[in-house]
Amino acid sequence: LSPVCLGSLRRAASINAEYMAFSSYGDIRLGQKPDFNFATWITMLFSAGIGIGLYYWGVQEPIYHYATLNRHNYMYLRPEAVADYNAAKNLWATRVSAKAMESFPSSPYAFNPALAFTYESRFLRALDGMNISIFNWGYSASSTYVVIGLPLAYYHYNHNLPLSMRTAFYPILGNRINGWVGDIIDIAAICGTVFGVCTSLGLGIMQLTDGLAHQDDWFPNKCVKDDCDAKETYTWLIIIITCIATISVVTGLEVGIRRMSELNFMISSVLFIMIFFMSNPSFFMDFLLTTFMYHFQYLPYLMGYADGLEKAVAQHPNDPSADIGTGSLAGWTSWWTVFYWAWWISWSPFVGQFLARISKGRTIREFVLVNVGVTTLLVMIWFVVFGGQAYLMNMDAENRGLNCLDVDIFCKDANGDYLYTDCGPFDPVTGDFLMHTCYLGGSNPGGGGGMMLWYLIDYFPFKGFLGPLAIVGLAIFFVTSSDSASQVVDNIASNGSHEPPVWQRIFWAVTEGATALTLLHAGETASGALGNLQSVSIIFALPLTVIMLGMCFSLWVGLRTEDGSIKPKNFWKTMGVDSLAHMVGTTLGIGAMYNASGPQTGAAYWIPCMWDGGLSLPMDWLWAVITILFPCVTQVKNFLEFSAAEGRNDTSPLGMFQKFMWIFWLVAPWCTVMTFSFFCEDPALGTWGPYSRGCKWLDGVEGLLGLFYALMVMIG
Repeated sequence: LSPVCLGSLRRAASINAEYMAFSSYGDIRLGQKPDFNFATWITMLFSAGIGIGLYYWGVQEPIYHYATLNRHNYMYLRPEAVADYNAAKNLWATRVSAKAMESFPSSPYAFNPALAFTYESRFLRALDGMNISIFNWGYSASSTYVVIGLPLAYYHYNHNLPLSMRTAFYPILGNRINGWVGDIIDIAAICGTVFGVCTSLGLGIMQLTDGLAHQDDWFPNKCVKDDCDAKETYTWLIIIITCIATISVVTGLEVGIRRMSELNFMISSVLFIMIFFMSNPSFFMDFLLTTFMYHFQYLPYLMGYADGLEKAVAQHPNDPSADIGTGSLAGWTSWWTVFYWAWWISWSPFVGQFLARISKGRTIREFVLVNVGVTTLLVMIWFVVFGGQAYLMNMDAENRGLNCLDVDIFCKDANGDYLYTDCGPFDPVTGDFLMHTCYLGGSNPGGGGGMMLWYLIDYFPFKGFLGPLAIVGLAIFFVTSSDSASQVVDNIASNGSHEPPVWQRIFWAVTEGATALTLLHAGETASGALGNLQSVSIIFALPLTVIMLGMCFSLWVGLRTEDGSIKPKNFWKTMGVDSLAHMVGTTLGIGAMYNASGPQTGAAYWIPCMWDGGLSLPMDWLWAVITILFPCVTQVKNFLEFSAAEGRNDTSPLGMFQKFMWIFWLVAPWCTVMTFSFFCEDPALGTWGPYSRGCKWLDGVEGLLGLFYALMVMIG
């Protein structure tokens, strides 16, 4: 269901953005005088929302979609690739020793990805690759930021509500945004922000390490061949960047984040302009026009395609992809697209709230068109230049008959001179790296896919200037992303305060760096660590998807109510919803995170929410307090607050009945667990409080929810 849920959100976000921009609501101004001029506003949008990812994916992603099996290029597979591969293998067996042939690529795709597809299809595959890349980064992706940023800016600047995620639900929840529902929304936003930013930091730190090592051999832990697991280097770089980001966030939005964003935009512009004019400007202009028209022609198709057949139908026995080595078609959507959608959604609380913070004085129409339109145009231009240049280099290598063989083993003699001109991914004359697709088949020349950018820069004059410039730009993007995220999390954690305590800013800046370090070191290799980062992003995107869909509806209700189109309505009229939610949460909390038959030992003993009859350990007492005292206190607090707000007469028969029902809600969780305990394999009741063994209904998702509820109550 993940592609359907996440895809539905992106479609809803796009429709929401279009409606807000081109309806009469577009004229509404968010507050009064802008805090930043238009140019500064654009630079801050660019640096916070898309900047760091363009460095990593600007070259890599178009190449990935160009030569990785997907639904757009599947029909161009060449069954003859197997015969061509065998012929090449026999040829090289006559050129090199048997020992060297042990390192020969294991499949046609690993030997030369260009063999896998028909040559006449490469122009269309390049266009499709660019189209998918811009789809992942452009219009529909930026719309997710508007879903969060627009309602926050509107209710903050026009209605003086806190700049926090819960604020967006004011039209349908009213003052209940200050209760447990608002707490859940803000907690989900904080988790999504921290792990979403850490994913980008993890991706970028690997590329930054590659770039530093590529510049000079003096840099420690240089990547050698496939071993690019430079965790010590990652650690020091993250520590340094976290320290700089902490200083920046302490200086505040007006000084640190603003000036760093302006500097970063200038560095990226210099890098872009130099590559544009030193390469082939006429090609870039032609390719930009073609890409623009092609993308918006197929945008509705991309937004609505869920790959149902590719995932449901098994691969045909005669399918050539297995022999060629390109992998299965089903894996592309379940991995690439879902991760991207989840990644954008996990970033949306951070970027959306940051956009709201810096967009004071803009109209709704300006907010939407700039955040969606200008951002999409910048992304498209960047991908066309950097991805287009990679296409030119790769197709030149294909025309020369180059491949992905190891240069040192197959191509050169003992003196380092080339023996064959049709060997390896490098130009045998100039030494320039040309065949970027070699990073897709596994026979890469060293490092990870992030090396594509550094090899592309080496292709041009002034590489001694462009390389360090790109490294500085990438490092500053790290800082601007980290300090912007810290600012946003600070605001959420302090109930929307613009100026949270300095110590709290430092805490969140350090927490983000520590989280990125933890996830990077959790995997045995760099690729394993990257998988950890991406998995965490997908996990936290699911609850945010539900929250963002609710925000679209909430903003629509709020605007329609204010213009008189609909009457004000409290969608949650009764206290019963709140009390029912507490009853369910308390039931899960009193239940067990882990209830196995027999004595509990180790971690299984310290985690359970159930305690034994004797309360023999301090941990038992702690869980007793959590599962009894906290839920009861919050229930009573809600009853008193709601009664006072609604002016109820507690001495009337109705008031007495309500009191009785409220007491029932306090007792009901205990009754529920006691009742279910009789259906367990080994039912028992302790000296006080329910106690059960072997309750299968409590050892799965319900137990996890119970633990989460208990932690949430403590945080609240």
